This record gives sequence, C-alpha cells and structure tokens, in this order.
Amino acid sequence: MNDKRTPAFGDGRLRNTFVRNSRAMDQLEIFLVSSVTTILLIRLFLELTGYPQLGGGTLHIAHMLWGGLGMLAALLVRLMFLGRWVEYFTSFVGGVGFGAFIDEIGKFVTQDNDYFFAPAFSLMYVVFVLIYLVAHWALTSWGYSRTEYLMNSLNRLQEYRDGYLPGDARQDIALMLEKTGGDALAAALDGFLNDISSQPVAGPSLYHRARARLRRIYIRVVNTRYFAPLLNFFFLFQMLTGVSYIVLEIFLQEGKIGGGLEASFSAVSLMISSGISATCIFFGVFSLHRSRLAAYKWFERAMLVNILLSQIFLFTINQLSAITGLLFSLLVLGALRLLVAQESEKLVKEQLETAAGG
Repeated sequence: MNDKRTPAFGDGRLRNTFVRNSRAMDQLEIFLVSSVTTILLIRLFLELTGYPQLGGGTLHIAHMLWGGLGMLAALLVRLMFLGRWVEYFTSFVGGVGFGAFIDEIGKFVTQDNDYFFAPAFSLMYVVFVLIYLVAHWALTSWGYSRTEYLMNSLNRLQEYRDGYLPGDARQDIALMLEKTGGDALAAALDGFLNDISSQPVAGPSLYHRARARLRRIYIRVVNTRYFAPLLNFFFLFQMLTGVSYIVLEIFLQEGKIGGGLEASFSAVSLMISSGISATCIFFGVFSLHRSRLAAYKWFERAMLVNILLSQIFLFTINQLSAITGLLFSLLVLGALRLLVAQESEKLVKEQLETAAGG
C-alpha cells in the first residue's frame, strides 16, 4: 500500500465512510479480464454458429439477460457470504455478467436495436477505460489513512478458521497494524495475532502464477541488449507512418489534392490523434541524443495517446480487428515504463555518486 498521509476527501466524514479495499486492484483486473474475454467468446461463438436465436418464434432471449443474471449472482454472493474467496469469485462472475451485458450496447443506443452498430466496440472500449481510470485514481492517488489500514486488517481476519490464520494473511495484517499509529483496537489485534497459530503460506493461485511467469519472461525480453534500439527504431517508423497517414488523409483522399477532407468523424479524429502521437514521438526522437529518460517519457505519452484516444476511433473503423493493435500498444507501454523506471534508478544512482564524490 501507498503510505503517504495525503487525505482522500479532506478530514471529514466522507473519507471515513468510503474505506478502500487494499485488494481492489487485483479484483478489478480479474473483473476487466473476465469481461473482455466474455465479449470476445460471445462474438466468436455467434460468428461460428451463425447468430442463432434463443427462444424461437417471436421470443428472443438476448444474452444481455444472462449478463444481468451473472451480475445479480455476483451481488447476492457478495451480500450473503464473507471471505477472500468471495471477493475474487464475485469479481470473476460479475465480470462475466458485465461482459455479456455490455456486448449488446449497440441495441441500447440505436433506434433499430442494431447489434452490429459500428461504434459499439468504441463505446465498450470507452466504458472499460473509464472504469479502469476512475478506479485506479480512487485507489492509488493518495495514501491510505490509519482507519483504512485498520479496517483492511479486520478484513483479512475473515480468513481466520479454527484457531489458525494463513501465513500470508498474518504477515499482511502485521504490516498494516504497524501503520495504524498505536490505535487501541490495533494493539488488541496485534496481541491476538501473537496468541494464535498460523498455517503455512499457501502457494499463489494458478492465475497469479501464470501472470508472474509471463511478467518474468516479459522483463527478460525488455532487458535484452537489442530491445531498446529496436524500440527507438519502432517509434521512428511509427512517427513517419503517422505523418504519412495524415498527409494521405488530407491531400489524397478520393484523388482530390487539397480538395477538402471528405471523411467520417472517426477518420478525422483518428487523424488528429495520430498527429498528437507523432508530435510526442518527434520530441522523443529529438531527446534521444541527450537523455534516454526524457525520450522514453515522450514515447510513453505517445502510447498513452494511442491507447486512450486513437484506439477509440480504430475500434469504430476496424471493430474487432483493432484488438490486436491494442494488445501490442499495451505491451509497448509496459516496456516503456520498465525502461523509464530503470533509467530513473540509474539517474538517481549517478546523482548519489556525484554527491558522494563532491
């Protein structure tokens, strides 16, 4: 957890009412992954089966209803039961339900209930991006208060069974209690921890093991000697193709040189966002000779423009095929953030050595 003391909503009642869950980002990740996977599986199934109608005759049981059922099941389980497994299980089931629900967004926003509405994927993408950005802001933008550390300690105690507490829960509770500032309840909980036995630390789940393995492979690839030069070349190539795309859209569309732009809103918006991204890349390439850290930060801004802006319009134009580009952009963004962290660490080390030598 972030240990800064900056208050979330000031020092009033609201901050103590909305106590954040320290495991929420993990659960949000499961929710989003299960939602997106559900949409892709539904679209694939319908494509392979010729879009069958469930119900027959005048009835049509839309999969939006199954999505609502999934979200209802997640809500009821969360209301009725306690425990860590409940949080993760309902994140998955709720994500599946939400994916099945929002997949039919085209029917919600068109007069003719058009499931194949072209901007549907863009609308879904915007919803998922907003969910992530709002949740990430709320969960990580300021430090946890003493009350939040204490309440999360109590939350982890839900794993207590028959005089035993899992070892990882015990470690987490102890760390959080140290940050409560000597609260009376925290002292009582600390004494309780000393009086009970702990079970061996359970191994990570299959999902977390797979994620950790992929992360190790990813870091190993990024740290190879050829990766950074290839990345620089990629951004130079992307800048040139972005500029070429803009020129073609403006001057060569339908063979009318300088005859005005006759393009859809999505094409015009994509052209503008491509221009912003190309400008960021230009500053990054210009910065390479003096500071790789500055260059990587400009490249990172270019990828954020691509992910948060360009992809919206790409999904309108190319729909499902734009997912490949999005996944590639996310991988590049992750690589840039690793390189930025490494360059920042190297810079701090050089400054400390300079200060020590002076």
